[in-house]
Amino acid sequence: MSSNAAQKLNALPIDYAHKNISNGTSDPTGDVDYTTLEVLTSLCMLTGIFQFAMGFIQLGSLSVILSDTLVSAFSTGCAIQVATSQLNSLFDIHVPKNKVYVKWLPFKMVNDWIGIAEQLVHTNLVTLGLSAFGIALLVFVKEYIEPKLKAKFKTNIPFPIDIMLVIGFTIFSWLMNLHTKYQVGIMGNIPKGLPAPKLPRLDLLSSIIMDSLVIAIVAFAVSLSLAKIFAKKHKYKIDANQELIALGSR
Repeated sequence: MSSNAAQKLNALPIDYAHKNISNGTSDPTGDVDYTTLEVLTSLCMLTGIFQFAMGFIQLGSLSVILSDTLVSAFSTGCAIQVATSQLNSLFDIHVPKNKVYVKWLPFKMVNDWIGIAEQLVHTNLVTLGLSAFGIALLVFVKEYIEPKLKAKFKTNIPFPIDIMLVIGFTIFSWLMNLHTKYQVGIMGNIPKGLPAPKLPRLDLLSSIIMDSLVIAIVAFAVSLSLAKIFAKKHKYKIDANQELIALGSR
């Protein structure tokens, strides 16, 4: 949703901000006077203001509509959405965004599935193999190794297989030169440093009010859904208004 707001405003790419904003370079085209980074910064600020305000006026009480059944369904839907968003990287394929197979908005994800199915013939088998190995290793360690380690050492500290896998695959990709030999996608060059700190652009707020409000509500629903799951698991109560204020204050 945040990227949609930046695209709607035709903002410059985020890497342009990193390269040029800190040294005062302006937009070479003269058509756009703000970057994606500036849009996202203003969006985050306004979203936080909305969430804090909703918590302050006790709108968290509306969370009663989030029943256990709804929370479970919502969490499952989020999981499916996240899994779908990762399929392009899993198969190392590129699905055109301009093709629309199903125009009805609630079934927008079907467009992604159809597009992915059409592009499966272009799957990078090396990438797929690495992905499958990584997933299998994660499942094996999380489901079988980690519980035994926790029981043996009497600790709840998780085994850091995730970061170990990232480091291991990064080194393996570099040593085997997978990007050049097999066109395996990599992060590429990561710019050094950070853009110079600056205040959010207030002149953008009027253009992103609705986007910020929608994000504030959706982010609260996601956060509260997860909070309810953990509260039920560990037998404690949560205050929805406190959650809203905490989200808005971050």
